[in-house]
Amino acid sequence: MASRCPYDIIYDTAVGQHLRTIERRYHGLIRTTIAEQLCFTPLVETRNRKPRTPPESFGARWDLRYGPQNRFRIFYSGAA
Repeated sequence: MASRCPYDIIYDTAVGQHLRTIERRYHGLIRTTIAEQLCFTPLVETRNRKPRTPPESFGARWDLRYGPQNRFRIFYSGAA
């Protein structure tokens, strides 16, 4: 049984619109990546997860790149 996610993941209202521009075959990858990468250690820097200095797009403090050839990005605040 999977552990409960210790962080709340709250999606911006624009996410639905953004997903409509992405091929449906990638939607599962997006959901899986968000769950795996942001549920337990969203504030730990990795090769593809870095803090943004200064926060730029959408007021995001963090940037996560993933997918084939890192073609997708998640911008998130990481704030409580």
